[in-house]
Amino acid sequence: MGRRHHYVPKFYLRAFSADGRRINLFNLNSGRFVFGASLRDQCYASRFYGHDDRVENVLAEIEGVAARVFAQMRDHGSIPGGGTADRAALLLFIGLQLARTTGTQEYALRMSQLLTHVAFDGKAPERALKPKEITRIMLSLAPNLAATIGDLSMTVLTSPPGASFATSDNPVFKYNSYCEGILHFGVTGTQCKGLQLFFPISPTKLLFLFDAAVYKLVRIGRKVVALSLSDVEQLNRLQLIGASENAYFREEMTGHQVEQNSKDALLIRNATKPTVVRAVDDSDENSELLHQFWPMPQLNLRLSVVSIRPSAEALPRMMRMRRVRSPYESAKRPPEPGETHRRFTVRSRYDAPE
Repeated sequence: MGRRHHYVPKFYLRAFSADGRRINLFNLNSGRFVFGASLRDQCYASRFYGHDDRVENVLAEIEGVAARVFAQMRDHGSIPGGGTADRAALLLFIGLQLARTTGTQEYALRMSQLLTHVAFDGKAPERALKPKEITRIMLSLAPNLAATIGDLSMTVLTSPPGASFATSDNPVFKYNSYCEGILHFGVTGTQCKGLQLFFPISPTKLLFLFDAAVYKLVRIGRKVVALSLSDVEQLNRLQLIGASENAYFREEMTGHQVEQNSKDALLIRNATKPTVVRAVDDSDENSELLHQFWPMPQLNLRLSVVSIRPSAEALPRMMRMRRVRSPYESAKRPPEPGETHRRFTVRSRYDAPE
């Protein structure tokens, strides 16, 4: 068998293991538990990054730095400050984790297949992208992903007594409570206004990244963010929805909670699919635009510790999806003399097949 390439690192999963060698999991496809599964056998594929180990070795070096940062966050709840090397390492790790899983590979592959189908009128080109090529492309985008989430605020959320966090084989979950209700546009891109990232880092701690211009945290005193049992259940549900195959947990009680929510999560996962909209230039039938997106699942996420700022709430919903976060807001160019805007009319919409 070829070299194992892990798409979720072992150091990360080890935090959800009782002894550092074995981990409990719930498989969503079969609906079965495996208690005490071998940790080294999780979240890997043979030669996932290619025929040699160059990418795997580079990732191992990055993980070595990230492991120390994660230990600080788990043990002390401390987040590296802005502008520090540790902060840059954390952001790069998150960007890589967003880009490197089998879930991301499947997502990008389905998007590519649908776009190709529409662009070539159903006649597939001779050479289509292969899964490993998709993964390499996504990995090449990881530094850009890290840069575009660098302005997000970060905090560590701690589970209350009697509850713990689960994780999965696709652990960084993107959501946008600010843009709930928008179904004809993608709203979880890394530059979108209102973006939220949820990343469990241990059974008791979860790293939360958020757009501070849109959301504010409800605190007790100056520092403590107090989660409720309902908050933890909602956050664990996110892991089920984002998972490819397996959810991981340490406490058996958390596992049974995961099982209770699994059917609902599967229905939500299957309810959305990649979409392409074709629009034609009103003045030139030969000029078209293809708009590709994956609608965000509507989860009605309501955490007791997060609220939307009144100034952000005042913006109409249909305007929210058109905004990107500063400092990535596009500069507005004044129109040239005699310049007119081209108008496009939507002619058709294509959804990926079941």
